[in-house]
Amino acid sequence: MNGKRPRLLIDAIVETICRCSEDRDNQVQLEVIKTLLSITIAVNSKVHERTLMEAFKTQYSIHLATNSNVNR
Repeated sequence: MNGKRPRLLIDAIVETICRCSEDRDNQVQLEVIKTLLSITIAVNSKVHERTLMEAFKTQYSIHLATNSNVNR
């Protein structure tokens, strides 16, 4: 092993959800936020390292770019 943890299915799932944030529809962005929050704050979450940072960056990017008070 090269010192990196193996890529897990949850990594691919989070990356796919993060790509959905590129849609400018407020409802889609709200669902992205809710899903990422659910995945990352779960007690038994398997989201770590790069994938966790990507989830946080996506949520922050939505916060900065949205014109919806709900999504902020």
